[in-house]
Formats: sequence, C-alpha cells, structure tokens
Amino acid sequence: MNIQIKVDNNLFDNLSEKAREALLDELQTRVHEVYPASHLTVIAGLNDKTEIATSDFFNDVEAKLTVQEIVDDVILHGHWRNT
Repeated sequence: MNIQIKVDNNLFDNLSEKAREALLDELQTRVHEVYPASHLTVIAGLNDKTEIATSDFFNDVEAKLTVQEIVDDVILHGHWRNT
C-alpha cells in the first residue's frame, strides 16, 4: 500500500525548517494511524496544490479520499502550526 503526497509548494516554501519538519512528522503519524502498513512518501509539489496518489489498496479511491481528509485537517488545524 503506497501513498504519495505532493504538498503545495507555496505552503512548503513559506515554512521554516522546524515548521516543515513538524508538518511532515504530523502527516506521517496521522496517515500511519489509519494505514499502519502503508509506505508514505511526502515531497514538495511543483505547483500550488496538494496532490495525493494511492496504489495497491483494496480500494484506491477510498484510500485517496481518506488521505485527502487527513492532509486537509493537518494543514488547516494541525499541531505543527504551534511551532
């Protein structure tokens, strides 16, 4: 089960290194809470939107939607924002 998240490069570029690491840590923790056996890759995207790709799940579409909800929640309301 593979998950690739390409984070909005405008968000990434505007974060300090500490905030970026906190965001990545929180994303990894939250995704692995739901999909503990998944292989997660998070990279800076090349445009101004966050993109998610999932593969090798029983239902890739459902997994992608779930990961999108997690990503949105972490970006908008995550604890990393307090760093």
